[in-house]
Amino acid sequence: MKKLNRQLISSFSLCLLAMASTACSDDTDEGGGTGGMGGGSPVGGCPEHELITETSSGACEIAGGTTTEDMHLVAGSEYFLGGKLFIGDDSSSTELKVDPGVTVLGGDKTFIVIQRGATIMAEGTAEEPIIFTSAQAERAPGDWGGLVINGKATTNYGTTDVEGEAGTGKYGGEDDTDNSGSLKYVRVEFGGNQVDNENELNGIAFQGVGSGTTVDYVQVHSSKDDGIEFFGGTVEVSHVMITNIGDDSIDWTGGWRGKATYVGVQQWAGNGDRGIEADNNGDNNTAEPYSNPTLSNITIWGAGDSNAESTGALFREGTKGTFSKIAIGNFADGCLSLDQDQTLANAEDDSLSIANSVISCASKQYKEKYDAPNDGAVETWFTGGTDNVATTDALDLTSGDESAPDLSPKAGSPLLAGDDYVGAFAEGENWAAGWTSYDAK
Repeated sequence: MKKLNRQLISSFSLCLLAMASTACSDDTDEGGGTGGMGGGSPVGGCPEHELITETSSGACEIAGGTTTEDMHLVAGSEYFLGGKLFIGDDSSSTELKVDPGVTVLGGDKTFIVIQRGATIMAEGTAEEPIIFTSAQAERAPGDWGGLVINGKATTNYGTTDVEGEAGTGKYGGEDDTDNSGSLKYVRVEFGGNQVDNENELNGIAFQGVGSGTTVDYVQVHSSKDDGIEFFGGTVEVSHVMITNIGDDSIDWTGGWRGKATYVGVQQWAGNGDRGIEADNNGDNNTAEPYSNPTLSNITIWGAGDSNAESTGALFREGTKGTFSKIAIGNFADGCLSLDQDQTLANAEDDSLSIANSVISCASKQYKEKYDAPNDGAVETWFTGGTDNVATTDALDLTSGDESAPDLSPKAGSPLLAGDDYVGAFAEGENWAAGWTSYDAK
């Protein structure tokens, strides 16, 4: 991460808290609708856009509101969110383009929404990742809202116009190949803000996002709520690192049928609930299309503490799915759990399956379903899968250090078998090195 001007960040954050827009910039609109300079007049060293103004300290403020004018965040300037930013108006093909090396800083009650029909093209590099993070001098989970992407793919909510939580726009439709853009070498940090009395946002919310969208080499770090949550849709993700999440690291509901490959999850001590929380539909466990994703090469590493909800993976509310090469370890309340009768039925008919996987939670491998005893159904499901291993031996990962994790297996790890491996990383290969950050604040 490039060095940020923390004095500048602190001053700007105080301006936001005081709502002293005249002190922060000459012309800012923090409410709904377009604001800023209007008409796209030049703004000094900042990109030309109706919602972007240059502050008295030389930074670029992106005003809250909705824009249908393409926005291009170029490298060389620091950008501050001055409100809730909506790219597109649910029908326009507006593009948010973000160059490698750009940092966008958000404050309380701010977030970014990519509306249906709009796209985000945020393609960084390993040397110059794109960073969405907190504007606070000392950052903490929940400082800002995070990133929301709305797409036109199907869900099982019974409508093609689903209302996103916390006023984040509508999502859903009938185009499972919908393209909302590209995220490559992107970090989203310190999100999960409590944006109203009832809603916290996530690090990244994929709401009805289609398979035409590219998500590769993305980190979500220190979100107060979930790390990544999928609300229906078919989006596929790969090379994702999710660290220090306050709630669930990976969460899905509403009929998500995408793929996730090469995903590393690490919980930090005293924080986090489940590595995976997987739902179909809480109101109707048999709603179609079922949540039915394909996950492979996933490593989920717990903090080993006694949090009552610290479970590696919970499959519930009728989810289906195909899971292979999953490594789960170091969770005090169980590596695996199943809940609700429909989920158990899916496990029995193999529409919820797991194979070639290794779990190691020494104090409790399996957590039975919550609402009634199920006579060992979780263990039966796992041990009945092809080449699954439940062991009390250590997974022998290279490093579980919170400040510099390396979840690749050491030589002799039970995750290694010949030239093949279980989990997100091969022996001696850490694709998350270099472009990620594990700062505590």
